Amino acid sequence: MLKLNKHKAICALASALDYVGVDDLFHGHRVGAMALQMAKHMGWSDRDCLFVTHLGLLHDCGVSSSLEHGSLTKEMEWTGAQEHCIRGYEYLNNCSLLKEFALPVRHHHDRWECLTNLDLPDKIKRLANLIFLSDRIDVLAAHERAQDPMHSPLILIKSGIFDQVKKSSGDLFDPELVDVFLEVAQADAFWFNCGPEAIESLLDGLQPENDQLHISGQNVHDFSLLIGRIIDAKSPFTHEHSVKVAKLSRYMAELCGFSGNVLDDIEVAGLLHDAGKLRVPDEILEKAGPLDVQERAVIRRHSFDSALVLHNVIPDSRITRWVAMHHERWDGSGYPYSLDKTQIEREAHILAVCDVFQALVQKRPYRESLSADVVLDIISKQTEEGAFDPELITLLETHLTEFYVMAS
Repeated sequence: MLKLNKHKAICALASALDYVGVDDLFHGHRVGAMALQMAKHMGWSDRDCLFVTHLGLLHDCGVSSSLEHGSLTKEMEWTGAQEHCIRGYEYLNNCSLLKEFALPVRHHHDRWECLTNLDLPDKIKRLANLIFLSDRIDVLAAHERAQDPMHSPLILIKSGIFDQVKKSSGDLFDPELVDVFLEVAQADAFWFNCGPEAIESLLDGLQPENDQLHISGQNVHDFSLLIGRIIDAKSPFTHEHSVKVAKLSRYMAELCGFSGNVLDDIEVAGLLHDAGKLRVPDEILEKAGPLDVQERAVIRRHSFDSALVLHNVIPDSRITRWVAMHHERWDGSGYPYSLDKTQIEREAHILAVCDVFQALVQKRPYRESLSADVVLDIISKQTEEGAFDPELITLLETHLTEFYVMAS
């Protein structure tokens, strides 16, 4: 059983999604802030305002690649935009906690002139188009800033955004929503509320009382699997890595004598362990050769970032501790905390071994998949050098065929 604050969990998931932008953080937060302010201006209920804010935070959950993110933020209408809408719909539709956001996410890049002809509830059409409008406003704002040689504050160059939005009224955007935007965005506060220092307080004011959920079983697995799928879609070379690490970790923990909730929690940790890798640029993850010193420094941060995300989703959970430790090593040579065998929890070390094992089995940009014997030789040598618990490697060797099939 996990204690989860749904509002904070969505905000934390949005923070992980925002990592995809690498140098353009808080896109989802800005979209949520814009949509919220327009919804309030239209007199929407508190419940609907909260919903559209969460929708803005989650709208790009189908985007895992920083290359795809770049394409979406460079053009007003990108021909490949529908792909991430479909992925996002599938992710959310398979997660019972977030299923209600699936349909508007599916249509959040539909032109208004097309959306009006679809057999959808009017509310879904309006929600989807409000997110599309907010999303494109953020893109236009980035373009205006980039083109301004004086680097003026956005409130001084917003007229260019107004002109572009007005040109798209009726075809891309609902004319009524365009009118709302043109009215509410006249105030400087509209733009100030989209800054990182203001977004958090804007969102905190929405958090409903008693939003604490106790979730267990399939709900925990579905939510964790959603995040795992987003992480694994980051690169074709990490496809299903998190899902397979989760299965391997559960199996090894069972062989170690763990049972019940520990098995469930270590599987969840496997699904979530690489959330911080969303912040790592694609070119590092897909580099066809050894990483240089600077690139390794970027990679070394990801377990720390994973723990930051999870701290807000499931605070005070052992899952977060295990994830934070999954690159620590038996001899203290790991990262980010330089812990040794006396400080690393056994479940975290299981996660560490299974993470390395699956990575060696999986095809990577700089090599093909390795055979079971080669993988075992590599891990055994690392263990002799002090990296891993010898007892876990003995288990791995004893059940090598089962582990290898599961990792493949």
